[in-house]
Amino acid sequence: MRVLVRLLYDFKDETTEVDSREEIVNLVESIKSTRVFHAFVYVLSYVDQRKTIVLKKNNDKLLIEYLNNNQVTFSEFEISSVSSFYGYLDNFLEKNLDHDNEIFFQKKNEKEKAKEKYKIWKQKYIIEQGIERKKKWIKVLIGIALLPIFIYIVNLIYTGDYKFIGQKTQIVKAHIYKTNWAYASSGGYYQRLYYRFDCNGKSYNDITRINKFVGKRKVGDSIILKVSESDPMRYVIKKYITTK
Repeated sequence: MRVLVRLLYDFKDETTEVDSREEIVNLVESIKSTRVFHAFVYVLSYVDQRKTIVLKKNNDKLLIEYLNNNQVTFSEFEISSVSSFYGYLDNFLEKNLDHDNEIFFQKKNEKEKAKEKYKIWKQKYIIEQGIERKKKWIKVLIGIALLPIFIYIVNLIYTGDYKFIGQKTQIVKAHIYKTNWAYASSGGYYQRLYYRFDCNGKSYNDITRINKFVGKRKVGDSIILKVSESDPMRYVIKKYITTK
């Protein structure tokens, strides 16, 4: 079965198929302040039978009219208000929808449940979005807070100063006293530098090797070292000084 609502008012003729009592009420309520109107509610069966209840208004007079399958009036009477029409509407629907009545009102309930479900989902979504935004800001703030620490650690690794964490250091000058060349297993040659430096009254010797990117060094050149006072052989090369 189908339910149609036809509204005649203000030179307009509008027909709407509905699937809940609520829709019928909303349509009637939308025109009830009109001075003159006719609101037809049709119940159409699958065998082309049509039952109709009509709410008519002419100025301040309200009438309910029942039409049979041939759309002939078989009952008509006056009512006091539009709201009282809805009681007659409920009786009309329950009588004429028969077994479809439950389905008709079930659709209304399903709509109401869907609206309520959507409302709950929307509220939950807004809350979750707020939490997600807070989480993102917390992550950003944590990232900003950790950035100086990250830069500090990278600098320690890049400069080699991580070797001296918790230790006293000093800058010393080492003197190159011998050099030679050696063949690299990957191809090419590298230069060995033999140098000596003093720290805390003691003399230390060591060897390092350099490639072509550092440049050729000669005896008499110097190397600036940053050394640990507690373990002078723990050091990093800061720069090379060429003797003129």
